[in-house]
Amino acid sequence: MAKKDIRRIYKNPAIRFLILLLIYYIAYLLTPVDYNGSSENYSASRLGPQLLSMLMIAYSTFYLIKNNFLLKKKPLNSFIYFLAYVIISYIVYLINGVPFSLYFLSNILKISIWILPLFLFAFYLKKIEDFSKILIIFTIIYLVYISISMYLQYGNSEEAEITGAGIGGAIFYISPIIFLIPNKRLSSWLYLIAFGLSIVSAKRTPILMMTIPFFFFGLQIIRSLQPKDIIIIILLVSLGAFSFFSHFTNMLIERNQIDAASGAYGSGREIFYRIVFEGWINSNIIHFIFGFGIGAVNQLLLTKFGIAISAHSGFLDILYSYGLIGIIIYLSVFYSLWIYRLEVKKFTPKYHKVYVMFICIWFFQNFIIHGFSGTQFICYTIFIGYIISRVDRSKIQFKNKFIKLNTDENRILPTSSL
Repeated sequence: MAKKDIRRIYKNPAIRFLILLLIYYIAYLLTPVDYNGSSENYSASRLGPQLLSMLMIAYSTFYLIKNNFLLKKKPLNSFIYFLAYVIISYIVYLINGVPFSLYFLSNILKISIWILPLFLFAFYLKKIEDFSKILIIFTIIYLVYISISMYLQYGNSEEAEITGAGIGGAIFYISPIIFLIPNKRLSSWLYLIAFGLSIVSAKRTPILMMTIPFFFFGLQIIRSLQPKDIIIIILLVSLGAFSFFSHFTNMLIERNQIDAASGAYGSGREIFYRIVFEGWINSNIIHFIFGFGIGAVNQLLLTKFGIAISAHSGFLDILYSYGLIGIIIYLSVFYSLWIYRLEVKKFTPKYHKVYVMFICIWFFQNFIIHGFSGTQFICYTIFIGYIISRVDRSKIQFKNKFIKLNTDENRILPTSSL
């Protein structure tokens, strides 16, 4: 790649955002984390990553305003409606006397950090013809980041040796990007590595979520693996990979046995679901419609269950925190994405399958895990932005081709009439 091309790509605001994200990952890994609780995540020791996340949000907002993207781009306008409702809801609760909290502010940042850059990627990735190498580099960096994070968590948390590495829950977010990579053999290997990491996390959710891509691309994965790939896999198994993965599988089995003995299947999810849903359905009309506000689920489960934790369901988190209006706005995001699949199929048919797979992953994830906040969602930002940028490029090419065709016909017609 020529130096001029490298400089041009570096000047692209979307690429500069990715560089900020890389710095964020490094800062996160270098910052001490309290693996026994969440309070440390909002203290001074986490100041570096928090400031970087605010910088990324400010950077994205600048380009959002500069290019007058607001509410003009489908399906992205539905994301802005959702973010606006979250912010307005929090402001209203502050006005009504709810005390300001860094924890609540952090939750808004975790939503803003991946929604606001959507416009940045959708607009500026159009200017890059071939983005595949950057997708490969990002995927590798993300998998390395998750691997190091899990290693640190296992080394610094006694609880992780029993319940698994919580950071492993972020593995499956990369799967839609993996299947954007045009080299099918490479994408298959990256998927298998990511699936292996989900096993090492000893967490049920990422393992379950990582099986969804196989239903869409299983045949492609099998066909893309060459005989030497099969030999490598056999050698890895022979050299101890099987016993290595068995250790984490046994952890998973023991966790299931602990849950079964306590009568709390799925890490107590069914209990969380019941408490949160009953809390919403039995509330007064105001809370029923508008919700209890950001962070309310954590407070409810702290009171009712003894742990400040989310409902482990994005839909229930939305329903209790933001009420009936909130869940309608949130579901409209999925509806807009689903409708947009028609444009994806028409203008970029090669991405249609992976796009539908992404919608299925994100929708299903909202039933069993957090659904809408965290830096790991930037993987979804890159994916959605890339798909929209390819559709828009295809539309431009189609329009130019149509204009050229009409121009050529206009030149030919007078001559043919002679």
